[in-house]
Amino acid sequence: MWKTIFDELKTNHQEKKYTFKTLLHFVKNLRPASWKSANYAKDRFEEMLNHLKSEEELSLALQKHIEEICLANNPLVLLTDIGVMGSKGFVVGLFERLSYKMLPPLMPKNELRTTLNEIFYENDDFEWVWAIPDKLWIEFFQTLHLFENEKVKEYWENEMLNAIVVLSQRATALGLEPEIIAKLPDMDDLTSPFLTLSREITHFVENYKNNPSYKSDNEEDYKHILVMIQQCEESISRLQKGKKQYGVSLRITYFILRLTQNIERLKTILFILQSPEKAEKYNRVVDLLKEMVFAENKKYSVRKHFSDNLGYLAYKVVEHTSKTGEHYITSNKKEYWKLFRYALGGGFIVAFLCIFKARISIQHFPPFWEAFFFGLNYSLGFIMIHILHFTLATKQPAMTASTIAETIGAWEEENPNLHSRDKKIQEVAPIIARLVRSQFISLVGNVMMVFPVAYGLTWLYEYIFNDSVVPIEKSQKMIAELAPFTSAALPHAAIAAIFLMTSGLIAGYYDNKVVYDDIPERLRRYSWLRKVFPKRIFLKFVDYIEKNLGALAGNFYLGLFLGFMGNIGKILGLNLDIRHVTFAAGNFALALFTLKNDVSAEVISITILGILLIGLVNVSVSFGLSVVVALKSRNITFTETRKLVLFILKTFWKNPWQFFLPFEK
Repeated sequence: MWKTIFDELKTNHQEKKYTFKTLLHFVKNLRPASWKSANYAKDRFEEMLNHLKSEEELSLALQKHIEEICLANNPLVLLTDIGVMGSKGFVVGLFERLSYKMLPPLMPKNELRTTLNEIFYENDDFEWVWAIPDKLWIEFFQTLHLFENEKVKEYWENEMLNAIVVLSQRATALGLEPEIIAKLPDMDDLTSPFLTLSREITHFVENYKNNPSYKSDNEEDYKHILVMIQQCEESISRLQKGKKQYGVSLRITYFILRLTQNIERLKTILFILQSPEKAEKYNRVVDLLKEMVFAENKKYSVRKHFSDNLGYLAYKVVEHTSKTGEHYITSNKKEYWKLFRYALGGGFIVAFLCIFKARISIQHFPPFWEAFFFGLNYSLGFIMIHILHFTLATKQPAMTASTIAETIGAWEEENPNLHSRDKKIQEVAPIIARLVRSQFISLVGNVMMVFPVAYGLTWLYEYIFNDSVVPIEKSQKMIAELAPFTSAALPHAAIAAIFLMTSGLIAGYYDNKVVYDDIPERLRRYSWLRKVFPKRIFLKFVDYIEKNLGALAGNFYLGLFLGFMGNIGKILGLNLDIRHVTFAAGNFALALFTLKNDVSAEVISITILGILLIGLVNVSVSFGLSVVVALKSRNITFTETRKLVLFILKTFWKNPWQFFLPFEK
């Protein structure tokens, strides 16, 4: 296969015809077929490299093809835009990618980016490009003596100088955005490192182009530029680390990512321009090539767009839930039984919600209003549970999962050494054990209270009004809906778990919004409420909103989600609904009394099993999804997560009781 392409290369070189088509054939010979592993490309690459080393004419022919095509196509966009986010923002960028998936845009002619895109046109080309070791790529560049010709070298130097000017100007503009300055006020003056960087780059480029001796006598200026870049990076780091204080939004997240990418690309090109060592230059060129091929392959990827942007935002969202989650992980017997008492309180309130929902369901409201009243019933109940400091067990996983991720995420900064991190992973097992038993005792507390209270309230209602809460047919249906194997109870429990996880993220979002939008201070200064309430009461209200807006919003939306789901399923003709363990236990008690306990032991056993499985699905799905989001927010690897899971299973096997009962004093 190589003989044909090698003959084509040599013939074209003899005729001085350097065509894109020839390079395309060359890359096709490297690209593995879909059924072959990416390592196939490595073997092919080594085979090709051996031919180049043994045939000087072939090596020269390939060198000229690559260099002439580079000279014929403008590389500025390739150097400044590929792998660097544009200025269109998150939402516009998302819709642009969606539209380009259906109908790609026309690529400009005579641009090196277009050439790269057309050569590495397969969406998974980056995989085999990455599979070829850097050592082989560097050997390839050295064998061809690429870009060492004086004419070509001068051309690339000029283009790289243009690129660093563009990148520094972009970084300066981003560093002076109003949102950035609002969070870092010291950036808004002439001493801003972004402004100084732009001035230093302009000075460097002008001297480099106009003074031949400056190329070998600019070390001091180059080092000063690196110092300014470091100061810019420190400003970005302050913005990232100050998320607790400043909050974060999609817009500022976008600015942070663009700033980081422009500065990283600026550093890379400066290094290539300045480094005297060819091997070091080629090493950085290889990194850049791999980065660019990946970026081009993923340029219309919606998933990557979300992944790039939502990582920072997810960090802020789950950070707030992690602080809340710390209150749900008990460390000793005192906290364990305290949480149990809070869970009893949560179960007490849910018993009333079960009765209210049952009464709403038999009023035959129009579907929308029925769903609205269901949701309002849930929302007000959940908010009351929060205000009274009670606990609803299945809401905890969304909070506690991010606490675990925060613990692991801290190791990433503190312990870059893999052995040290593996050792640290073992230390999180006790935290997981405390988390699991906290969930367990909360579920026990909820169910132990909701069942007798709901049963008693049903009796009280019949005693006072001489009527049942719901008809007998409705009671029979309520019990049938809890059967784990003959109904959709478990899928419905998974739907409820998704909403439980979502409510945790919403809580984090609103807690972030309180900080980012300075809501407490705005309330203190401008709210009309300060004219209505006495000052002391008003200030207490503002303090409460500052600390609890996220939890209140999360509970409110959770109630609406749970209330509307069943009716949405009816409207769409789909079997959609929710099952929540605490409500399931309350509904069972209500139905059992309505049927005057005339239920067989078999049905009671199956229903109890269904309630237990509903609780298991609620907790496991909610916790699992929350962990995925939390780990994503801290860039924790799958390998580390797998190690953690295996170690926890091993710990459970040795001592399962520590996952259910507190042994600490």
